[in-house]
Amino acid sequence: MKNIYAVPYLKSGASGYLTKNAEESEIVTAITTILAGSRYSSRNVKENMFNSILGNDADNPFTKLSGRELEVAELLTKGIGVLEISNQLKLQMGTVSTYKLRLFQKLKIKSIIELAEKMSIYER
Repeated sequence: MKNIYAVPYLKSGASGYLTKNAEESEIVTAITTILAGSRYSSRNVKENMFNSILGNDADNPFTKLSGRELEVAELLTKGIGVLEISNQLKLQMGTVSTYKLRLFQKLKIKSIIELAEKMSIYER
């Protein structure tokens, strides 16, 4: 499975990224690496980034989404409606609806239930 959040977070300025099931030793290594002024990502994330760069990630539909579309997708799967998402992200409701429409088109889905199912498959 592939992590769908790593690249957008790293592009947004994160110094590192770990999966939620990282071992304690990896967490320590990540913190030490970042405090030393370098960036850190787990082996899985590095592998996924290389696959993305080399075009080997065609099976992951989430690589087609923008960072904002991923944010909207995550909030939708938490049961948050368009009005609340617009308030949280400080966007117009129409803008949130557009993001929702685009991510449904890009992922070739028709419901939030399908979105949640797809996210659970590609999320790690």
